[in-house]
Amino acid sequence: MLRTWESAERTGVKVAAPPAAVLATLTKHFVQIVVAGKPNAADTRAMLGVVHEHFIPAKILLLADGAGGQAFLGQRLEFIQDVKPLDGKTTANVCENYVCQLPTTNLTSVAVQLRPRP
Repeated sequence: MLRTWESAERTGVKVAAPPAAVLATLTKHFVQIVVAGKPNAADTRAMLGVVHEHFIPAKILLLADGAGGQAFLGQRLEFIQDVKPLDGKTTANVCENYVCQLPTTNLTSVAVQLRPRP
């Protein structure tokens, strides 16, 4: 069984929409999270750990590491071009329904931003 939309693409299976897009359509609730930092850094792993502690069915999580993947995405998603760590610290950018909160390097602040809203 295929686990991700990307796996489906690699195997040649035709998928109409990625699972997150389908869930967002069904729930009318969409969360985008961009974490800016070095992939193997301790603070990046800690930030991603906070994100993964929260059950958010319709989320898109991107890691902006300043490398080739970010440059590639930046050609298609203009906002990602300028996403970078603040003061050299891993930074989370949380957006909900296309409205973004202030970027933060604080793990507790990220946890608060990711809490479900009534």
